[in-house]
Amino acid sequence: MENETVTVPVETPVEPVATVPEIVAPPEVPEKVYSYQPTDSEGRPLGGRQVIKYRTQDELAQKLTEQNVNLVRELREQTKRNRLGISDEEIVPEGAPRFDTPLEFNPVTLTPDERVQLSRDLLDPEKFEEASSKLFEATIGAKPDTIRNTLTRLSQNELMLLAKVESDAFMSMTPDYYPCRENFKTLTDWMVKNNLQPVRQNFRLAFDSMKNVMVGVPQVEAPAPPVVEPVEPVEPTVEREPILEPVVPAKPAVAPPPTGLREQGNTVVAVPKQVKYTLKDINTMPAETYKHKLLHERGFAEMVENLAREEKEKRTRR
Repeated sequence: MENETVTVPVETPVEPVATVPEIVAPPEVPEKVYSYQPTDSEGRPLGGRQVIKYRTQDELAQKLTEQNVNLVRELREQTKRNRLGISDEEIVPEGAPRFDTPLEFNPVTLTPDERVQLSRDLLDPEKFEEASSKLFEATIGAKPDTIRNTLTRLSQNELMLLAKVESDAFMSMTPDYYPCRENFKTLTDWMVKNNLQPVRQNFRLAFDSMKNVMVGVPQVEAPAPPVVEPVEPVEPTVEREPILEPVVPAKPAVAPPPTGLREQGNTVVAVPKQVKYTLKDINTMPAETYKHKLLHERGFAEMVENLAREEKEKRTRR
């Protein structure tokens, strides 16, 4: 036989795999909320409610500290600006109405030369208007244009105030009038068209004339009453205690000697013998049993009386 080559399998060494421990994340702490409302010295709220969200007490203390530090910084900065006279300028639109200085009437005394010149200018047609305005200002203490504009504004304000008072009185006297911008414009347009003053009588006249084309009072549907099913009355059951007839002890009577028999119709029936009790049996007997026997067992009451009497006589003899 020829030499055969035998191949022997060689095992490859396997390196051990290191086991990595599983990392378990710590449980998440739920978020909490702390809120408070700043107030003034009288307990009225100042600004909105302050809300701080946190997860631990250390985080809450840190956020409260940061908030307090920011407040102290802002207070010191504002105090510094006030002491240095620095103020923030407000941005006001150009067309915003400005406050007018109250009108003061301060007459001006003219010198003799000014009077002579003013009298000459009044006679000159070209200088008449300027001279008359100067004379008015010297006499009254204000220019004619200023007086004219002031009186016009006062008249408009008086008219607006009168219209407001009279319209409020009209609405309080007219419950079927629905107050809205469209209805108020309809009333005022009608009064302006007919050259009427804004008084309550004219408001009512305008309302009666334009009622059909004005917005009516909206109808609010009342909620339907809850349906209540009828409940049949249940008569209360009164448990009455049984009326017990009073126990009357039987009177002793002379009876024939007992024979143990009695007649029932044409049949002779044996009479049950009466159970004998001792005074000890009576004293140890339950109350319910004693009561039942006293009410329903014939001769029981008499027997109890006899036992009690005998016991009393025994004690007397001793």
